[in-house]
Amino acid sequence: MELLIFYILLSIGISFLCSLLESVLLSTSSAYINVAILEKKKSGPLLVHLQNNTDKALAAILTLNTVANTIGAVGVGAQVLKIFGSEVIAFSSITLTLVILFVSEIIPKTLGTAKWKKLAPYCAYITNALIYLLFPLVFVIGKLQKFLNPHKNTITREEMIATANISAEEGEIKAQESLVISNLLSLDNVMVSEIMTPRTVLKSFEETETVENILKKEAKLRFSRIPIYKDNLDNITGLLHKYDLLHASSEDKDTLKMHELMKPIHVVPEHTPVSAALDQFIKKREHLFLVVDEYGSTAGIVTLEDAIETLLGVEIVDELDPVQDMRALASKQWKEKKRKQN
Repeated sequence: MELLIFYILLSIGISFLCSLLESVLLSTSSAYINVAILEKKKSGPLLVHLQNNTDKALAAILTLNTVANTIGAVGVGAQVLKIFGSEVIAFSSITLTLVILFVSEIIPKTLGTAKWKKLAPYCAYITNALIYLLFPLVFVIGKLQKFLNPHKNTITREEMIATANISAEEGEIKAQESLVISNLLSLDNVMVSEIMTPRTVLKSFEETETVENILKKEAKLRFSRIPIYKDNLDNITGLLHKYDLLHASSEDKDTLKMHELMKPIHVVPEHTPVSAALDQFIKKREHLFLVVDEYGSTAGIVTLEDAIETLLGVEIVDELDPVQDMRALASKQWKEKKRKQN
């Protein structure tokens, strides 16, 4: 009878431990491991080793679990047959299966998922020890896994966005933080043509206009950077900074023409991803780019502010902005034009 109890406890106990280790291993986040390293916790390097060798850790855990369950089932079956006879073999097998399912699967995995932060340091020691103790089997299983699945699974953008949304729903991060993360991971899918100021509402000056003429027409110049063109908008030749215009006026250089004050303007295709445009804004230390279509014609302009608004998911407006959304204004003007034509 004592041997029967021993086999039952052995099978249930080891299976409980393996399920707990597996649950904690799969629940431990990269962020938690990074914090453990920064705080110089003893478990930090062990957790990093497990993170980098998850396949080996799972192989060791599942190997031990399989061996324990097999030995337990055989041992219990043999002892039941010896003590009670063959009549209760089926009953004992069903009972042992249900006990293992509940006590050694459901309870430890629920516990590991709920308390992984407290259990992770302890489980790290045990799991790493298992990897070394069962190294021959782990090595063979690892080679087999690489043969069957040579491509390592990686986290996709969609999974990261979903994680951010779930974290916001559970209160781990703020909704605005989740929005920024989602927008950041989606910048490659948003083109500058979707966020630019269209040419139909573009404020621009002809390069032969003088400082005096512009200041007479524009008593309150609301924009800090204005494209300069020659003959028509499809031939934009430079960019005027409001500061340079006012500085020239303050020095009584009212006869200076725009081509004498303008600076070079960087050009990007309209199908450039916002992420790439943002990189160029930073590298070139510019605030405004000219956007052209596939034929080289002017499509509009895109600013650093437009890219940041796309990232943050909010409209940045100050007291000098004549309208909040230039794209909405362009659409409104087009509709009014069509209505008048009809």
